[in-house]
Amino acid sequence: MMLHTCWDALSEPVRVAVTEQTGNIRSASQVGAGSTCQLAEILHTRQGPIFCKGVRTDAGNTWMLRNEIRVNTLLPAGVAPRVLWQVEADGWLLAGFDLVPGRHADLSPGSPDLVTVADTLSLLSGFVPSAPVRPFSARWQGRIAPEVIDGEVLVHTDMSRRNWLVDGGRARLVDWSTPATGAAWIDTALMVMRLVRYGHSPAEAEAWASRVPAWSAAPKEAVAEFAVALHRLWRERQNAVPLGWRGPLVEATKAWATYRSRRATRVVLR
Repeated sequence: MMLHTCWDALSEPVRVAVTEQTGNIRSASQVGAGSTCQLAEILHTRQGPIFCKGVRTDAGNTWMLRNEIRVNTLLPAGVAPRVLWQVEADGWLLAGFDLVPGRHADLSPGSPDLVTVADTLSLLSGFVPSAPVRPFSARWQGRIAPEVIDGEVLVHTDMSRRNWLVDGGRARLVDWSTPATGAAWIDTALMVMRLVRYGHSPAEAEAWASRVPAWSAAPKEAVAEFAVALHRLWRERQNAVPLGWRGPLVEATKAWATYRSRRATRVVLR
């Protein structure tokens, strides 16, 4: 379990380095414990509020925040909060982001959020980054043939509802800590699995996915192979380290993979 800290508990060198970027900080308030960061706070400055997240550089997952900082500069405007600055001091890496309004997406059947989420995925599914990003197939080596998921499109890869911030008719995708490049339909496929987890049938989830052009153009056999590989991945993770939140994802991937396999000619769920 990751230990979390607050602004006031940071050392003076860290706080000084941050205030050199922000100006005087009037107050700070925690916004909950992040799963990939040890500090997540809103810093209230004269210029306005800033979202600050940070990790200790010896924590082992610093690479995730470095990924997020780097890929932020490659994203289309408005898709995610903009990185304003980064600071590395006294054993900490911190980044400041635009503070944007929003709440976590409601992914249940009938939710109006599903339309705005599909709109954002449609935009991203045509976006090719201007700098190299690690291929998704490298992460999935040995799980699926590279040609099934290879592509040039930037993909987020973590469609947790907590990574969607919805405000009115707009959905932003945050926490780009595990980006990759791959087939344009990958993020939509990962969202299909999440929708099944939140109460949609596989058929209903795929009907929603048809809002995204890249999904409609995806090779059906490739999607089926991906669904089966995704189920095996979550089943292996749950068997290795049983966690309560993983159980529903194992069941969701099984339901979707079974549905998909029945419509494929060469894919078998095992």
